[in-house]
Amino acid sequence: MKAIYTAPNREAAALALDHLEAVWGKKYGYAITSWRNNWEELIAFLAFPHRNQEDHLYHKYHRKPERKDQKIH
Repeated sequence: MKAIYTAPNREAAALALDHLEAVWGKKYGYAITSWRNNWEELIAFLAFPHRNQEDHLYHKYHRKPERKDQKIH
């Protein structure tokens, strides 16, 4: 499923769902059917720019605290 929600566009996400179904469709058919039935709602996140997770983590953990006693979680 990670390939679906990290896809760069709708077409790549659809291909990833097809691949997921080919590999896991017999075991998790109900989940694949749910994804297909709710496809437009589930891929709404693709409308937003792709964010690099490493950049987010770098900025969060390598910034200086605003106060001496403030911790960064």
